[in-house]
Parts: sequence; C-alpha cells; structure tokens
Amino acid sequence: MLIILSFAATAPSAAEGLPVYFQRDSFVKPDSPVEWVDESPFAGTEEDELLQIDYLGIRQGDCIIITFRGKRMLVDGGENFRYAAVEKYLQSKRIDRFDCFLLTHAHADHIGLPVRMLNHGYIPQIQYSPYEEDDRYGEWSSYAKQLKEAGTELVRLQTGDTVSFGDDVTLKVFRWDAGGSISINDHSMVVMVQFGDARMLLTADVTGKAQKWLMQNFAPEEFKCDIMKAPHHGNNFLQAELADAASPSLVIITNPKSYTKDLNGQLDRRHIPHIDISVTVHCQTDGKVWYIWREKMPE
Repeated sequence: MLIILSFAATAPSAAEGLPVYFQRDSFVKPDSPVEWVDESPFAGTEEDELLQIDYLGIRQGDCIIITFRGKRMLVDGGENFRYAAVEKYLQSKRIDRFDCFLLTHAHADHIGLPVRMLNHGYIPQIQYSPYEEDDRYGEWSSYAKQLKEAGTELVRLQTGDTVSFGDDVTLKVFRWDAGGSISINDHSMVVMVQFGDARMLLTADVTGKAQKWLMQNFAPEEFKCDIMKAPHHGNNFLQAELADAASPSLVIITNPKSYTKDLNGQLDRRHIPHIDISVTVHCQTDGKVWYIWREKMPE
C-alpha cells in the first residue's frame, strides 16, 4: 500500500553511518578503499525483507528504481532517448509495471523517460511530483494531462511530506519552494529514503544556492545518510555544510567520471568513496548494513 502523510568546506570528514560492503567481483573498482566481501551479507534473507535501490547505468541522468515488498517506484528516469536501454534492462529483470513514479523536477533529462514509458504502457497508479496539475514547468503540463487521461493519481509533495512505501520504507521531502525567483533545479525535491537505520539521500539537481538553503532551514541531522546521490549529476561541488551534515560512506554520481573531475577531487580530499553509473549500481539493505554490486546494462 502506498500512502502519503503530511507533517506540518573541503576538510576531510569521516562517515559514521552504517557499514557499506562491496561485492569483491565488481569489475569497476571504486575510487577509494572500501570494504570488500565475497558474498552478499543477506544470504538466507527473504528478498521481500530487503530494500533495493538501483541506479541504472545510462551513463548520464537519474534513472533510479526503488523496490520493496513487491512494490516498485521509478524516480525520474533520464532523457527520452534512454528508453531503449532502459527497456532492455526492464525486460532482462522481468519488470513490466511500476506502482508509482516520483519526479523531482520537470527538466527534460528527468521527465523525458517517464513520458516515453507512459506512452509504452508503463502506467503508474500514482505520480508524485512537486507540482499542481496545472503548473507549467518544463514538460510537466502536457505530461500531467497524459497521466490524468491514463487514470494515474497526481500527488503533489511539499517540504515535510513523507511518503510511506511498502509500510516500512519512508521518503521524506525537502524543497525550496520560492516560486519563480529560483531555478527549476533549485526547487527540485530532495528526498531522504529510510528503512530501519539505513538512509540514502537523493539530492535531485539542487545547486549550491539550494544546498545553502537546506542548511539554513533544517537541522544538520536531517541529512545524515549512508549513501548520497551527488547533486545535479555531479556537475557542482557539494557545499561544505551539506557534506559535513550528510557525511556519507558512499556518493553515487549519475554522470561519467570525465565530466565530474571537480567533484571527484573534492570527494577524494574528504576520503569519501564515489562511483559513477557507467554501469548499473545496485544498493541493497536490511536496515542495518548496505551491500553494493554492479553489472553491465544488457546489450
């Protein structure tokens, strides 16, 4: 069941989150030393009791699939021309439906693929977004009309809202809603995914201005996480205050390494492991530890 509840520097930093283990046979090594394991720490655990978050290896763009207890959510998706690669992946995993889509903002490199998927019969029950139905941001207006015609429920999320996903997983929203005075990137939704003690921060495309706003308006502990998706595909530095508050054990960058040299250098100086999505990155947790493995996209 999916429900929504509403509630009114560059110095090195040491992560203090949950353990993050990497499969030893991963064929692309992370950029910093990590804990290698020969097999999954979840042997014998029912798949339904594990939260899995997959970053599809589309090289550039956020295409994130969250799976828990038979429920499946697509977060953003990338540009529409990524559809063929994503469809092959879905077919290889026998994924033929999504319970919900979550759109952080309406730029083409986030909304394009969901539009294409909708046209190919992937119709979610719920579309979460930061928008009202008649808002006119990017491609949202025409997409919202398609969703309504398909029978999808449109749910607007605002700062403080929490989505319950599969009962024990929550997604808490933070959003700088300053109308037309800020960019679409800066008013995109930042989402904290939590299961047990495991926390992953999805930072959408917020730039430095929005990162500063987050730090000025919320307690630092709101952003403490084990794993962080780098803001804006790694095109920007992390603000020191957010990096200190989050103190992640792993940063996932949704862009090729060659495009994100400045962020790579910043993370190296902070001794934070980081990987890109030249391949699919799988993240799995039982709420106590994380297990990371990678695989090539199907050809």
